[in-house]
Amino acid sequence: MVATEVIQGSPESPNERFHVLTVGAGVVGYAEGIALRGQGHHVAFTDIDDALLFERRAEGFDTIPMTRLALADVDVVLVSVSTPTSAGAIDLRNLEAAVAAIGAALGNASSADRRYRVVIIRSTVPPGTTEGIVIPLLEAEAGLQAGVDFGVCVSPEYLRQRKALIDSVSPRLVVIGQLDDRSGDVAERLNAGFGCPVYRVPIREAEFQKYAHNLFNASKISFFNELRRVANAIDVDAERVFALVAQSAEAMWNAEYGTLDLGPYGGACLPKDLEAFLTWADRRGLDLPLLSAVMQSNDPAPA
Repeated sequence: MVATEVIQGSPESPNERFHVLTVGAGVVGYAEGIALRGQGHHVAFTDIDDALLFERRAEGFDTIPMTRLALADVDVVLVSVSTPTSAGAIDLRNLEAAVAAIGAALGNASSADRRYRVVIIRSTVPPGTTEGIVIPLLEAEAGLQAGVDFGVCVSPEYLRQRKALIDSVSPRLVVIGQLDDRSGDVAERLNAGFGCPVYRVPIREAEFQKYAHNLFNASKISFFNELRRVANAIDVDAERVFALVAQSAEAMWNAEYGTLDLGPYGGACLPKDLEAFLTWADRRGLDLPLLSAVMQSNDPAPA
C-alpha cells in the first residue's frame, strides 16, 4: 500500500518540461492542455473527432489522428475520454478503445526510445477499473510490463462544467493514484508548477475518491432541494434559512465533520429530531425520500 503523501507544489513554473499527449480533445482535455501549456509543457492532442483536432490546431496545439497514434518524444499520456452512463452502468468502450491504441503505440516505440512513459487516467472510472481492465489491456497491446517498461497513474479531474478552464489552471489539489513510486514521481513533477497540495495514494483509492467527491456533491444538492420543497409548502423563505444553516451547521463549517469512523450518528439531537421531522412531514403529506433513507442508513445493524 502507498502511504498518503502531501506535497506542497511550488507556485513557480516547474523547471522540468514534459511532452504530453492528451487523448481526448474535448472540454476536459482542452482545459488540461491549456493549463499544462501555461506551465511550460509541450502539449499535443489526439482524438477520433477530426473537428475537435482542427479546433486545437487553430489554437496552436500539435495534433495527431488516433488512427496514426505514435508516441515519439512523448513522456506522459493523459487519457481524458468520456465514460458515459448507459442503461444505469458505466460505458467503458471509449476508454478501452483509447487504451488499446495507446498500448499499441507503446509497443511500437523504437527500442532506442523506450523511455519510461507514464499513462495517466483522468477519466472517471469505478474502483478496480485501472487494475482490472486498463493495465492488462495496455500490457497485452504493448507486449510490455506495467511498472517495468511504462508507468500508470490515476489522477481524477475536478473540473466544474462551466468553469473547467479556471479549475484546470488553478486546481485546489491534485490526487495521484500511483502504480508505483516511479509512476507517481512523474505525475507529481508534471503538476509541480500549480502550487497546490499533491496527494499520492494507491490507484483504487484515487478512483474511489472521485466518486466520493461527486456523490457528496449530489447528496448535498439533493438535501437542500428536498428541504426547499418543504419550505415552499409551509411558506418559509428557503434562501434565508439555508444561508443561516450555512453558518450554524457544523457539517458546513467543519470540513472533517461526518468523515471520521464513528459509526451511525448519535447524540441527544440528531436521531430524535430526524424522526420527529419525518413524522411531522408525513402527517402533512410531504414526501422526504432522502431524509427517510438517512434514517434507514443509520439504523443499528440487526444482532
